[in-house]
Amino acid sequence: SQIKLISHRDPSKSLSYVLQCDAFIGSDSGFKTMSAMCRIPTMVWLADYIDDIRDDLFINPYINDGIMEIFRYKDANQQFDEGLKKTEKFLENIL
Repeated sequence: SQIKLISHRDPSKSLSYVLQCDAFIGSDSGFKTMSAMCRIPTMVWLADYIDDIRDDLFINPYINDGIMEIFRYKDANQQFDEGLKKTEKFLENIL
């Protein structure tokens, strides 16, 4: 397996790559929802604020199913190293 960054100006082009992934790492977006719905192991960097609808519909069901892990952060810059370590561990366990 290899790590590949996909980032097209047209989101539909980037979205078309999701099904080719062995694992997906991203932010809270439709991309992470698609990967989790397709049962692709998914790691999400998630801003730590209260959003019951987001959590109840798009995060917690996938965590409970064991398909998604999250890294909650208050300040992504300050917690970057912590998030990177958690991401590396996620990839080690998946790949």
